[in-house]
Amino acid sequence: MLMYSQEMIQLQKKLKRELLLPDTQNIQTMLYDKDAISKILPHRKPFALLDAIKQINLLDKSICLHRNISEDDPVFTGHFPDQPVYPGVLLVEMMGQASLCLAYFINENSLSIHKNAKPIKGLFTKIHHTTFIAPVLPGDSLDVLVQMLDHDEFLSLVVAQVVKNGSIVSFSILEAYFDE
Repeated sequence: MLMYSQEMIQLQKKLKRELLLPDTQNIQTMLYDKDAISKILPHRKPFALLDAIKQINLLDKSICLHRNISEDDPVFTGHFPDQPVYPGVLLVEMMGQASLCLAYFINENSLSIHKNAKPIKGLFTKIHHTTFIAPVLPGDSLDVLVQMLDHDEFLSLVVAQVVKNGSIVSFSILEAYFDE
């Protein structure tokens, strides 16, 4: 599961330049809102960082979620006064939460969020790489793209991108441990 040197460098170059777009023939377009997401993620306000699930592709093991960055988000009062920038660590967390959503659908082998769905329990154990390319500002509309590269009952390796207006603003390579 762990990648080293040349393979990791090639993946980083690809993530910086190419959007993670699933095969459009197999994509399922749907819209799950915050309430639906709260059934599969343990996060709650103010740390629930995703607004909607837009697309899921189980064959490519990929997902696209959405987030609107509110102009009155309290994080902007301190980061940074008079020059507000959305914190990079929250972008990484956003990618992590999107990854957990994808893991739910892959584990269920379904595009549905079941009525009795339980939040998936996963902890990120390693950030192999993260890059911030452009700032995220108050009022920005973001898509979070995630693709699972490797997955077993305990560990997963994912690549994720945050995209604004069709341009990549950040990307990460993350590893997670699942305790169930």
